Amino acid sequence: AVEEASDPSCPTYLHSFTARVLCIACEDAEKVSHPDAAAIALSEVDSVVRQITTNAARVWLWSHIVNPAETVVGEEMTQLLGMLQPLSLSEVDPRLQVIWTLDAPFHQLPDHLAFGRQESARFTACRQWLVLTGPAVDNNGIIMVWSIADMGAGRGSEGDTQRGPCLCRCNGPTTADSITQREAAWIGSVVTDVCFWLWSLLL
Repeated sequence: AVEEASDPSCPTYLHSFTARVLCIACEDAEKVSHPDAAAIALSEVDSVVRQITTNAARVWLWSHIVNPAETVVGEEMTQLLGMLQPLSLSEVDPRLQVIWTLDAPFHQLPDHLAFGRQESARFTACRQWLVLTGPAVDNNGIIMVWSIADMGAGRGSEGDTQRGPCLCRCNGPTTADSITQREAAWIGSVVTDVCFWLWSLLL
């Protein structure tokens, strides 16, 4: 806990840092004769510090989640997703929407994917999420996140573009145009695994 509190990338440290900065701002604001100017200064400081705190917390959570040596709880994944701008796989290629309308036991799919990708796949605690890490696991990389609850909810509708996994980046929005050739090949290999699993159900 002591080490985390001294780590500038740790949310615990940043919350403490935010409190210290706001205290200093309050002391300085008391010296300002115009009350509106003091309120504006405090608001600006608060906004900047909160943005820095949010950005650092996002990077810290991302590094924590893509590290295979760390234990990740579902709430951390949910918190990270709230800080990112995910992109549904069906939005990358609308033709994939038909997969989620099939009458298949999709609740079995996460285990199939995790077994075939043991080095780059991990479940969060209590199996709420399955995370597949892309070719690069740094802050500029991409991950694919599967909701176990969605997979067990049965078949979806044709117009449901949010069904299935989502792609996420740590920095900036996740868009189809931002996907590199290497990442596209990796995404294609995951889709191939899904199609193979569906085909195997027919045997």
